[in-house]
Amino acid sequence: MSTELPDGAMSQRREVHVLIAGGGVAALETLLALRAQAAGAVGITLLAPDPAFLYRPLAVVEPFAPGSIEGLTLAEFAAEQQARLVADTLVRVDPDLRVATTRGGEDLLFDELVVAVGARERATLPGTTRFGDPREADAVAVILARVREGSVRRLAFVIPPGVGWTLPLYELALLFSAERDPDGRAPELLLVTAEDAPLAAFGPETAAVVSDVLATRGVVVRTASVVERVEADALWIELEGAVPIDAVIAQPTLRGPEIEGLPHDGDGFLPIDEHARVRDLEHVYAAGDAVVSPIKQGGLAAQQADAAAAQIAAELGADVEPRALDPVLRGLLLTGAAGSMPRFLRTHLGVRELGVDGVSSDPLWWPPAKIAALHLAPYLADRLVRRSD
Repeated sequence: MSTELPDGAMSQRREVHVLIAGGGVAALETLLALRAQAAGAVGITLLAPDPAFLYRPLAVVEPFAPGSIEGLTLAEFAAEQQARLVADTLVRVDPDLRVATTRGGEDLLFDELVVAVGARERATLPGTTRFGDPREADAVAVILARVREGSVRRLAFVIPPGVGWTLPLYELALLFSAERDPDGRAPELLLVTAEDAPLAAFGPETAAVVSDVLATRGVVVRTASVVERVEADALWIELEGAVPIDAVIAQPTLRGPEIEGLPHDGDGFLPIDEHARVRDLEHVYAAGDAVVSPIKQGGLAAQQADAAAAQIAAELGADVEPRALDPVLRGLLLTGAAGSMPRFLRTHLGVRELGVDGVSSDPLWWPPAKIAALHLAPYLADRLVRRSD
């Protein structure tokens, strides 16, 4: 199944088949980008194990306002985008034969493959409540109920070494800061992070602003700190000792998918080049949490997906200029108290540029969604408007 096609207009070329493995931000962004840039020349199969796309960034709100997580049925999405949906999981790839094998044993042929299968959560410290996936919101809701009834007075949040996208736990701490027990008392909140400063990935200006917000809301922060263990009523911090605590919520670290037949690093993540192509392979791309990257985040996943889609479309003859990845990190920080303004955070992950880095109460991108994605963000915004009509 070669993509070496005869010269001429895209409409005169045979349809090339792209297999997109995954059902998250990177997968959906890839599909939408290909439809926008190479619509008539591409047949698409979406290989996804789950029936729905969930708006993961709103998992932090779900314990406080059940029903906040928006969903998108992948069957409807695929049909709308004229794509075939296969409900299964990618487990093996033969890059030479261009065959992808699913857990169910089906062999799927492809001309181009985009691996956007995400990552796997590792276990957190024993004695902690894990928070990262929307499915873990119920466990956080139990702690919230105990805070409201007064049985949890001292609550800790732990970000271990190796977690690059730390914003969700800062949001969670700020949301808990607005809670009160029956006597009107706020919980004592402690956030322990291996970062040198709060949300350090966004740079010193943002770290200073976020530090002020946390202090104003009564969240005590221990930076450059590592939790050694958790006991029934104590959190043990390296070089500091025990801190009395009633409950602990922790972010998990991640491990890559380790797909048979594809190169990966020691943690199972796929190495990619500046166009999101898997290194040393032709016709195989990767995007999202599955790739080697210090920060796993939806907006960055979308940028990797856009790079892959543009490269594929350009090779098919579309009027698209592929550009090397030059990632910009964007984050929308919910700050907790009723009526308080969220903070829009943005930084260039390459050489920091004037006018790109910043923190503001006004939107720094449009639409001002938590997932900043060129194609998926406006698609979801339009869908939400139509649902509310």
